[in-house]
Amino acid sequence: MNSLPKLTVFVLCSLIALALCSDVKAQSQQNKPLKQDYASYPNWQLPAQLMQGPFEQSKTTPYLRRPLKSSGILTVNTQQGVLWNTEKPIKSMMVLGNKAVVNIDSQGQIKTVAGASDLNLVFVNAMVGNWAALSEHFALSLQHQAGKPCVTLTPIGGISAKTLKHIEACGSKTAINQLTLQEQGGATTKIALQLAPLEALSAKQQQLYHIASKVEE
Repeated sequence: MNSLPKLTVFVLCSLIALALCSDVKAQSQQNKPLKQDYASYPNWQLPAQLMQGPFEQSKTTPYLRRPLKSSGILTVNTQQGVLWNTEKPIKSMMVLGNKAVVNIDSQGQIKTVAGASDLNLVFVNAMVGNWAALSEHFALSLQHQAGKPCVTLTPIGGISAKTLKHIEACGSKTAINQLTLQEQGGATTKIALQLAPLEALSAKQQQLYHIASKVEE
């Protein structure tokens, strides 16, 4: 079975997890920027505790002629985490929970993504524009592309800096709609998001969150 789409999602999780979970304090205190005033940064907010919408993901590498593409549905629960439901080309589910990140393949097999328990906090903080929290692990800079605000997050030292150049979060003045991960090796992953308020979770979604809550990293 072709495992590239699952690998693409796994790389996303692993890279951001490394940025949070590596021991950066001892290695990067001298390079850590002074605290900034983020008043000029985009004031992104989720209009509801539950959000859901389609995503499209494309990964390019120096070694492949064509990008690796996948798509599906992203569900964000600010209290319980993120459901990353890949529908094409191969079905899989990644649950970014508060205690652990787990991958559930098309056969129902559950695997824990080691070292990624803080990934949910990174995702939600980026979506709501909690720049002060993100600045504990990243150096932040603000740019505008085609009139839209983009915030670049560069990991502060540690192992992650050897793997990941930066994460770029872009959107309108009020909502995030694209994430880009640039790896040191030249690979780039772009994720386009279209989230809207969700009235309630389905029984299956509740079960997935429950599974993640019972798994210890």
